[in-house]
Amino acid sequence: MIDRLHRALEHIDELPPELQEQLAEIIEQHTEPIDFPASALAGAWSDLPDTFDEMLDALNEIRHANPPTPPVDEQLGWQ
Repeated sequence: MIDRLHRALEHIDELPPELQEQLAEIIEQHTEPIDFPASALAGAWSDLPDTFDEMLDALNEIRHANPPTPPVDEQLGWQ
């Protein structure tokens, strides 16, 4: 998409000035940065553990809560 837009912009000077202005306004409207307040991200990580040790404990709990995957040889019947 970027390449396509870049190729089109190379020829924008071939358009009438009024149309160039309209296109510039449209591009500006659609490329304004999105302003997310920090508070929007506050809850995004609220369920993550506070420390590295807590994270390892949580991962260990997940690992032990699920049965191990059988070896690939067993899954493919190569035994």
